[in-house]
Amino acid sequence: MKILVYEYITSGALCENSLPASLMKEGDLILQAVLRDFLEVREVKVIILRDYRLPTLSYIRYYHTIYTLSQFHQTWQYCLDKVDAVLPIAPESRNTLTKIQEKILKAGKILLGCHPQATQIASSKIETEKYLKAASLSIPTTISLLDWRLDKTSKEESLICKPNDGAGCIDTFYFKAPLDLHLWKQKNIFDAKNYIVQPYIQGQAMSLTLICDGDKTLLLSVNQQQIKIKKDKIYLNAILINAIMAENPIYHHLQEIANTIANTLPRLWGFIGIDLIIAQNQSLIILEINPRLTTSYLGLRTVYGISPMRWLFTLLNEGLDKIVLPSNFGHQPFLSLREKIVR
Repeated sequence: MKILVYEYITSGALCENSLPASLMKEGDLILQAVLRDFLEVREVKVIILRDYRLPTLSYIRYYHTIYTLSQFHQTWQYCLDKVDAVLPIAPESRNTLTKIQEKILKAGKILLGCHPQATQIASSKIETEKYLKAASLSIPTTISLLDWRLDKTSKEESLICKPNDGAGCIDTFYFKAPLDLHLWKQKNIFDAKNYIVQPYIQGQAMSLTLICDGDKTLLLSVNQQQIKIKKDKIYLNAILINAIMAENPIYHHLQEIANTIANTLPRLWGFIGIDLIIAQNQSLIILEINPRLTTSYLGLRTVYGISPMRWLFTLLNEGLDKIVLPSNFGHQPFLSLREKIVR
């Protein structure tokens, strides 16, 4: 099987623009982890597109270096015509991931990822809130920044403001008091209609790494996110893979949440991530769903000693129930990704 591993930021799609440093680093780390994992799957031949400004990946045989935007479009279409399947890695912002997924399906190729229908919902914090509340899951009240009013907010409540379709912590702002947000909103000129406001929830930031088949899911790891606030912006400082293991009582509840989300959002498929908070009262509050590979993927191979792309290949050809998990699954001590993600 010929597979195009299409990492949007590093592919040359932005070859005539400056590369966004944070997204480029994250995207390249995930891309290289996926490529090395696919090398262990003999049935697969991998093809990539690569921005000319980035280091050459000498271990990949089928490789197209992109120098111009016109060359990118021609090569992207050429590769799309030649391959059997595409694994897209891209941010949800501005419907980027959804549009790529739609092109893959329109070309009649196998999409190794979520269906655009699922991505469209998960890409919007406001739409996600509607679906998860309907499933009786806890999620912060989410309103558009345009609709947010100072006089309707508790004076003691800290707030988060971020893009409705944002990826990760990009442009995520923290406000200790509502008045701070009010003043910030007045003096900043930007696309306010694409920003949302949520209460800031005290607790432990966590993420789940899942593999889904459109209906069911396997919880692969429960990860702790170490978050820092600097100059009123929120940053991801480190990820601890397998921070909560199977013997922890809360693990069962997290698996139930994963199952509910897989049943609630239509056509989640492949690797996805869920960000949540374990609040101070131990309640579990969902923040967002990432319908794609996330940074936590980087730790799976090291933790379990197996190529996670084997699981994806099994999912495609045999189904979720045929995935064989290693004997240490759910019981391996945590792994820190701090050195990889800190910029």
